[in-house]
Amino acid sequence: MLGLSLRMTLARKGRLVLTSLAIILGTGFLSGTLIFSDTLNKTFDRLFADVFRDVDAYVRSSQFVEVGFGGEQRAQTPISALETVLAVDGVEDATGDIQAFARIIGKDGTPMGSENGPPTFGGIATKSLAGLWTIEEGRLPVGPTEMVMDKATAKNAKYSIGDRVRVTAQKGSRTFTLVGIANYGDVSSPGGATFALFDQPTASEFLLREGYVDAFLVKGDGTLSDEDLAARITKSLDPTLKLETLTGAQITQETQDQIGQVLSFLTIFLTAFSLIALGIGCFVIYNVFSITIAQRLRENALLRAIGASKRQVSTSMFVEAGVIGVIGSFLGFASGIGLSQALSALLNAFGVEIPTKGLSVSVSTLVITVLVGTIVTLVSAIFPALRAGRVPPLAALRDTALEVVDQRVVESSSASSCRRSEHSASR
Repeated sequence: MLGLSLRMTLARKGRLVLTSLAIILGTGFLSGTLIFSDTLNKTFDRLFADVFRDVDAYVRSSQFVEVGFGGEQRAQTPISALETVLAVDGVEDATGDIQAFARIIGKDGTPMGSENGPPTFGGIATKSLAGLWTIEEGRLPVGPTEMVMDKATAKNAKYSIGDRVRVTAQKGSRTFTLVGIANYGDVSSPGGATFALFDQPTASEFLLREGYVDAFLVKGDGTLSDEDLAARITKSLDPTLKLETLTGAQITQETQDQIGQVLSFLTIFLTAFSLIALGIGCFVIYNVFSITIAQRLRENALLRAIGASKRQVSTSMFVEAGVIGVIGSFLGFASGIGLSQALSALLNAFGVEIPTKGLSVSVSTLVITVLVGTIVTLVSAIFPALRAGRVPPLAALRDTALEVVDQRVVESSSASSCRRSEHSASR
């Protein structure tokens, strides 16, 4: 029966392909979502691991309020505490860090970024060993009239060294001279965000509040472990300032977790479409198998007539469903790779640059896609397969015969019978 079922399934290649399309749609969305989510998560995990690779300790305020998407709004840190941190034994270098709103205005007067697009930040560019930015072209900004821009934004806005750039921030709108172009770690800009960078005094006054930063980035001299260094810094700080110190590994993990929470909303949104597509696939597969059973009454009846049991007939339908599920799932997985590439291209078109080195395609994604696609197909075929096994051989043959007899032949036979009856009655 297994061999017969496979031959009967492969004999109808057109129906096999058309039925597979239903499951390809659902599994394609599913695998595309999984691949795209894995790619984003691993990309940003790698990005922030690289960015904080020279940070051994991170000093910030312990006071905060929670904001949307799992984020936090921390109190500001007085820059005066930086001297205390630099004086701690085991600290090689330290610098202030700011990440606040700042929007760069393009040469045509149009603001870079948008309300619903990538974020627009302002920060500090410094020569400190603990700094997050590296100058690729030009030099660091000095004084209240100079700035540095991230490489991606400079390229998109066609800015070059020496240009005058208008920036809008908390203190209003000002014009600066572009003196440098920088990279964020190993990428030109994280996630397509725009960055306007200044020296620490200018950044504090223009972006935040004079004399304050968001946090301190600290690099150790290698004589202490990160944990011991963080503990020593915390001990040296004035308790009334309410500051806390994290290790480089802790701030890296925390940042990665926060990014993961934000990306989870996108994953949930895309997964919802996958489930809808799978639901539609279930309905289509159910209808296709119901029609298939009606068309194969004669075949099933012959199988029953030569000794096949109800279970064997139903099993043959399940075999066909399994073949369709496996083939459709593998094809859906392949289409999901193309879908994830299309999603990346779509984000790039909206200005959201994903600093990825390629798609992250894992074996677990393939296994999940094939399992889900096959199970969905088998579940959709349960009731049609059971109905196929319940049809008695003679009833199935009789129903099939009545369905294929031409209506004119039936009418002609009925008329002939009536004439013979009338002739017999007249005798």
